[in-house]
Amino acid sequence: MEYIVTADEMKQYDNNTIRYFGIPSLVLMERAALSATEFILNKFPSAENILIAAGCGNNGGDGMAIARLLYQNQKKITVYFPGNPDKLSDAALNQYETCQKYKIPIIQMLSTCEYDIVIDSLFGVGLNRDLNGIWKDAVSELNRMKGIKIAIDIASGIDADTGKILGEAFRADATISFAFKKRGHVLYPGADFSGDVYCMNMGIDQESFLEKFPQSYTYDASDITKMPVRLKNGNKGDFGKLLLFAGSNQMAGASILAGKAAYRMGAGLIRILSPAENREIIQTSLPEAVLSVYQTDQINENMLQDALQWSNCILAGPGIGTGKEAEAILLFLVKNSTCPMIIDADAINLIAKNQKIRQLIKEKTKSGQKIIMTPHMGELARLSDKTISDLKEEIIQTAITLSSELGVVLVCKDARTIVADGINTDQIYINTNGNQGMATAGSGDVLAGIITGIAGQRVDAFEAAKLGVLIHATSGDIAFEKYGGYAMMASDLIEHLKDITTCKNK
Repeated sequence: MEYIVTADEMKQYDNNTIRYFGIPSLVLMERAALSATEFILNKFPSAENILIAAGCGNNGGDGMAIARLLYQNQKKITVYFPGNPDKLSDAALNQYETCQKYKIPIIQMLSTCEYDIVIDSLFGVGLNRDLNGIWKDAVSELNRMKGIKIAIDIASGIDADTGKILGEAFRADATISFAFKKRGHVLYPGADFSGDVYCMNMGIDQESFLEKFPQSYTYDASDITKMPVRLKNGNKGDFGKLLLFAGSNQMAGASILAGKAAYRMGAGLIRILSPAENREIIQTSLPEAVLSVYQTDQINENMLQDALQWSNCILAGPGIGTGKEAEAILLFLVKNSTCPMIIDADAINLIAKNQKIRQLIKEKTKSGQKIIMTPHMGELARLSDKTISDLKEEIIQTAITLSSELGVVLVCKDARTIVADGINTDQIYINTNGNQGMATAGSGDVLAGIITGIAGQRVDAFEAAKLGVLIHATSGDIAFEKYGGYAMMASDLIEHLKDITTCKNK
C-alpha cells in the first residue's frame, strides 16, 4: 500500500516533523536537496550544464539548495530566478544568499543557452491559483527549452489535490517528489505533466502522521495477497454462489465475460440470469455456469425468488439493456435481496432515471446490505447529474458525496479509477495501475465479474472493490506487455487473470 497525500496533509506532516519531532525546517530542506541531488547525479551522470528555475517559496529554496550541491559536484549551474528577492520566504532567502556567496550565476531572464537538464522548482504543492504574468511566461519558456525536464516535488502549474492544470504547467520527464506522492501526480491531466515520479526520503515518514493518516492511497502487486485464503478442504459452495443478471437479446457477451472473470477469481458456482435467446451461446461459451432463462415478455417472480435464495452475492447490469423487463427484474432483485450486490452498466442507467430504485438502494444500505456500484464516467454523469468534464475536475469529491448519499461502495471507472466507501469516507482508493489498452468493449464487464467473484467469497465490500480494481488493472498491464495498446481485447484480461497470484493456500 502506498499513501497519496493532499497539499494540506503534506503541510501538516511537515509541521509535525518540525514542531513535534524537533527537526528544523532548514535541515529538512537540506535532506530533500541531498536526496534530489543524489538522484540526479546517479540517473544522469553525463549531464554537465544544468539550469534550475527557482521561485520565491520553499520549493524555490529546495531548488537553490540543489543548485549549490550540484555546483559542489563540479556541475555547471545556472539559477533562473524571475521573481522579486524581497518576496523570498525565510528558507528560500537563506539558500539564495548562499548561492550568491558561492558565486553561482543567478539570472532573471532566460538566454538562448542550451542545457542538459532543466529543473523546475518555481512552485510546490501550495499553488492553488492559475499561473499568470512572469510566472506563466517562465513556465512557457522552460517548456520550449531543450534538455531533460525535472520537476522538484510537483511540476509548477499542477493542482496538487486534483491534477488540474492551473493555466499552464511545466511538462516534466521526471518528478522528484519528497516523502509521498501527491494526488496531482497521479490524477489526470497532472499525471501527464509529471513524467515518472520518484519519491525521495527527506526525513518525513509515516511517523509524521501522528496517527492522522492520509485519506487516499493505492495498492501495488504485493497487496494481491489480501485475497481470501483458499481452504484446502473447501467445496464449491464455500467459495461463493453467484447470481449474474447479465445479457440481453443480441447482447450475450457481457454475461459470458463477467461469468468467466468471476470464475477466474475463484467463484464456486455461478448462475446466469439471462433471456432465453442467450441459452445456446452461454451454454456453449461458459458450460461451467448454471443457466436460468426468462422470456422477455413475462417475468417469473418465483424463479427470481428461487435464484435469490440460492445465491450469496449478486451482480446486476452488464448488457441487460434499459427496457421495461430489465427494469422490472432489477427492481425485484434490489427489493428482495439481502446479500451483497454489485450494480453495473445498464443497471446504473436504470437507477439514474428511476427514483424508486434509487430510494430502495438507500434504504437497503441503511439496513446493512452491502452494495457496490461501478459506473464509468458517462454513467456517473447520469447518476450524479453532472457533466463528464465537471466530474473529471472533482472526481474524488463526487465519489465521496455520491457514495455517502447512497450508502454504497462506489467504483468510479476512469484512467484513474476511484473507489469510495459511503460508510467510511476517511479512506479513498486511487488506482494507479492499468493502461490505455483497457479502454475497450467488455473491459467493464470483466471488472464487474472480478469484483463479484471476490465479494462472493465473503470479502468486505470496500476491500473486494479495491482488490478487484487492482487485479483487473494488473491483468491489463500483463496483457499490454504482450499485445500492446491497440490489439488488446477484454477477453485478454480474463486470460491473464491466471498469471496473477490471486489466492493463498492453507
